[in-house]
Amino acid sequence: MTMLPDLFSFAYVPNWYIQLDELAALALPEPWRFRNPAYLTKNPDNPILERYIHAIFKKQVIDYNTEKQPEKVPNRRNFDQLRAERPGAYRGDTVI
Repeated sequence: MTMLPDLFSFAYVPNWYIQLDELAALALPEPWRFRNPAYLTKNPDNPILERYIHAIFKKQVIDYNTEKQPEKVPNRRNFDQLRAERPGAYRGDTVI
């Protein structure tokens, strides 16, 4: 099964920007916004954190999709089985 590298295609994430704010508050003090942004973003409070989460998710999906030896992917069997049992729960069709 090939996964899409978009976080929101994979999971329903309610209140995304509120959750980013809460995550930023849990982290060590960090400059999560640009000093002089080249363009305005939809998320002016912590766009660096948002990009980081999307980049890490994309990297994990690429690794998952390109792994040649399925036994090296931790919990792949369990994850594929769960997706087959509840396919809408991971695309935002339904709330888990």
